[in-house]
Amino acid sequence: MILLFFFLVGQSQIPGEAIGISDKGELSNVTTNFGLISYHHYITPACHWPNAAPFPQQYCVGFGFFAAQNYNVVESFDDIAPEWLPIEGSYGGLYSGIVVDPTGTPIMATSDEVETWPIVDGEPAWPGPFRKDTLGQPVPGEFTSDRDLFSIYNDRGAFGLQVNQSVYSYGRTYAEDFIFFDLNIYNTADTAVDSIYLGFRSKFRCDYDMKDYIGLYRDSVVTFIYYWDADGIPEPNWTSVGMIGVGFLNQTIDNFHYWEKEDRLPEDSLFDNLYFPLIVSNPDDPLIDTIAYRFFHGDDIHIDDPSIIQALPIDSVGTYDFIVSSGPKNITPDDTVQFSFVIVCGEDSADLFDNLQTALLMADNYFLGSDPPAAPIVSAASDYRKITLFWDPEPSESSSDILTGKQDFEGYKIYRSDDQGVTWGTEITNDKGHVVGYVPLAQYDLVDGIEGIDPAFPYQSLGRETGLKHTFVDTMVYNGIEYWYCVAAYDQGNQHPDSLEPSYQNAKGRPSASHVVAATAAPMPSGYVYPYIQGGDTLAPIGGPCDGTVVVQVVDPAAVSGHTYRITFEIDSVYHPAETTWVDTTTFTLFDVTDQETLLTNNEISDNSLDNIPVVDGLRLLILNSENTVSMGWTSTVGAPSTFQWWVWTENYSTMVGPTYIYGRPNFRVVVDRSANSIFHVEDGFGGDTLSIQMPLRVYDITDEANPVDVSEHCWLLDYAYSDVFPPQTESLYFGPEGWDLIPGGAGYNNSPNGPLVGFFDQLGLWNGDLYTATAVVYFGTQNGDSTALAPSDGDEFTVKLLTPISDTISYEFTTVPYAIDQMRIRLDSIGVVPNPYILASKFESTPYDRRLMFTKLPEQCEILIYNVAGEHIATIEHNNNLGYEYWDLRTKYGVEIAYGMYIYVIRTESGAKANGKFVIIK
Repeated sequence: MILLFFFLVGQSQIPGEAIGISDKGELSNVTTNFGLISYHHYITPACHWPNAAPFPQQYCVGFGFFAAQNYNVVESFDDIAPEWLPIEGSYGGLYSGIVVDPTGTPIMATSDEVETWPIVDGEPAWPGPFRKDTLGQPVPGEFTSDRDLFSIYNDRGAFGLQVNQSVYSYGRTYAEDFIFFDLNIYNTADTAVDSIYLGFRSKFRCDYDMKDYIGLYRDSVVTFIYYWDADGIPEPNWTSVGMIGVGFLNQTIDNFHYWEKEDRLPEDSLFDNLYFPLIVSNPDDPLIDTIAYRFFHGDDIHIDDPSIIQALPIDSVGTYDFIVSSGPKNITPDDTVQFSFVIVCGEDSADLFDNLQTALLMADNYFLGSDPPAAPIVSAASDYRKITLFWDPEPSESSSDILTGKQDFEGYKIYRSDDQGVTWGTEITNDKGHVVGYVPLAQYDLVDGIEGIDPAFPYQSLGRETGLKHTFVDTMVYNGIEYWYCVAAYDQGNQHPDSLEPSYQNAKGRPSASHVVAATAAPMPSGYVYPYIQGGDTLAPIGGPCDGTVVVQVVDPAAVSGHTYRITFEIDSVYHPAETTWVDTTTFTLFDVTDQETLLTNNEISDNSLDNIPVVDGLRLLILNSENTVSMGWTSTVGAPSTFQWWVWTENYSTMVGPTYIYGRPNFRVVVDRSANSIFHVEDGFGGDTLSIQMPLRVYDITDEANPVDVSEHCWLLDYAYSDVFPPQTESLYFGPEGWDLIPGGAGYNNSPNGPLVGFFDQLGLWNGDLYTATAVVYFGTQNGDSTALAPSDGDEFTVKLLTPISDTISYEFTTVPYAIDQMRIRLDSIGVVPNPYILASKFESTPYDRRLMFTKLPEQCEILIYNVAGEHIATIEHNNNLGYEYWDLRTKYGVEIAYGMYIYVIRTESGAKANGKFVIIK
């Protein structure tokens, strides 16, 4: 953010006056809604570049738009009373007037500050044009740049002209050094405006030494007038000198004249007459014929030759103003003339013209370039020495690039500013020492193989494959200090060596932008009881068993409502053509039972980030589904854990083994017991079976875990070795020995490499009934080690449970309990003052003029009375909010700054409770 500076120039108040701030990139400027494009004696920044440069480094002394006809020139320039004026009804009709600068001047409609928009039918409404698509059609709701400005002014009836002005500035690397201005001039009169000239009068400077060269570049697309410092050495208080230029687009510049600052024409009531000869290029006009040589240079009386200046030695160079015009034009009633221009900066001529070329390409595409993903909508919750940021995946993660149409979102970068947007953390500088970025506090990116340093812009990172997150908790904060946070979405860029393009991210901004928030960490009020979920934050399913996990997380305690909520689910099958398969998708709906309102509809459940579900009423749900499969493993061991492998296979080994056989809801526990007399039925895998086999196991149905049922008598052993289909030599190639035991490498182990290859494992079939009564069955393979394996001990338990996923018959309900103040916990003796002592200025202050200290650990409502040591009442502060702190501006009740010394404070609550203390102000 660029600080605004103001100068009183004796101007009267302009009805409907507003200003617009373009500071998204390295080039920043303030423009007006009355034809004054920039003027550093009115308000700055006035083409300040780059951001890291000190305040005096303002490249524009004055720049204004004019219309001229027959010695009548309408313009607003320098300290002349403006002749362009905002249209009637601008205040409230084109901007809200709610947002103002430090002098009270309203801020014009600004795309990323909704509060500046006028109110229409009770809602903020953008008054200007939206961006155009590649076919030139408007895209409602979308903007052209990172910050669009819009205003309308007219000539007060002089010609009947009205100007609709849009300004575009960008925080993207490729467009951060220029600002577009798009003027659409309408004839609102009933008759044609004939022989009129449109143009600009300009004053640019590249240093305090007033020695600048001026250049001109012209082709069929642009007329570009540019400046550079003659000796290239910055004059204090400048710290660097670059180049600046103005490119005039879509209107042919018919007249261009420059003159040395000292040769300017008098600024008086004869102004219109005196400058008109320059606008129409008439050196013989009697008004200037005797001094025409000062304003006409070269053989072409219409277009001056700057090479005359460029040939001068440095000591002979001055500083030059210029005027350009296009015309004469005839504008019929209701006709429109578009006049666009771009102000461009660069470190040197190569950089300047590279930037100009980029600007021309964008101008040819309706001022559009590749853009970053849509900015996230960020919120913040504060606590004691902690600030939590949270945002939703949309609109960032599915947004498409304006030019390519590609969904190229890559991740998020989190920045923090401790000085209200002046800086954003640790600086990143280029090889010339210029600040080109900041190191983020945190960065979260997709796991997609795109990572590391951006080859197209090596001062930024594409990420480290961390996976996405939508929550950031900052615990490196002090209570009572306001911090600004920016969560910038960024794209993948283009890493192809033959067409490198850097990754773009959302520009920094102010808290009025959706992705920038201001937050202050602070203790909660005395007696504060945090909100919670009745019965615990992990919910139990309603409607049957379910192995999904649903957890309710409190993210923003202040927003917890105390309502009851219901979660229901929808299951849908989606066809995936690439895999030619149908995949079940699970979504959920969140319903506020208390207010009878649906809050989320068909929302996706949690993804790998675990925080993708939107925060609602201060709550974020964590919903994890389970697979429709069996979970199995050794769950209790008496001795050392067994290394026998018992498993559910997850792939087809051959036609002999298909997917795991599961029937019903198998929940079994197998207990090792070598003394058991359990008799299992035997299958040979080829349709035959024997009578039975004694097994060293006991099997229980644990559907009701509190009441396990022994079902050993219903269980089976599947052993291919019992088959008589194959000859012995074939059986030895594929099958283990007949039977099953717990001997490592024994009868329960197939030592043939061919057997496991085609799936000839011994398998245990667990049944909770016979062929007619069983309601749960599962088969799993076993490999009882080789001879070195460790056998299980008697009493070891192997558990098999079916994981039941979420279904549309399952629901969850929960009730929240909002925060409360427990009167029994209020402790007035814990109230404190920080800093204490207060020395000149504290870290709570955001500017040198913002003096304040903070009272902490206050109750929600109380009165703070401040006295000097003589007992004189100094000030009273009414504290009445849900915060545990309150500031005092160190002023008396009469608005006078207090003196240095010791002061007494008394805290008084509504109940009559009191506490007191003291603090010291030190010079």
